[in-house]
Amino acid sequence: EINAKVEEPGVTKKNKRRFVNAKEDEMRDRFEDKIKDLNVTQGILLVKLIARQTDLNIYKILQEFKNPITAIKWQAWARLHGIDLNRKYDPEKEPWLELIMEDLGYPLPAAYAMNKG
Repeated sequence: EINAKVEEPGVTKKNKRRFVNAKEDEMRDRFEDKIKDLNVTQGILLVKLIARQTDLNIYKILQEFKNPITAIKWQAWARLHGIDLNRKYDPEKEPWLELIMEDLGYPLPAAYAMNKG
């Protein structure tokens, strides 16, 4: 939804920023309580799962939709906790996670097959 709005012709930078901020507020209202209850290990897993399902680099998402300073701030926090937001998800480096996800009925998204060949 955000990508579609951002890529609309004629949408000003100010309107894009307002839309992104509104979506961020919407997500915060919906998920903040649940996210705050996660421990560090669960947070790391959540970051990996988001990257897996979206096939996106989370650092670049922050940089593009928020700003470079925000991306740097969250990358520094993540690095202190053993996470690299600037790394794309690599299913070959996460065999246990892949096994669990497939057992739960969440196969590897098709984008990864396209990236291989």
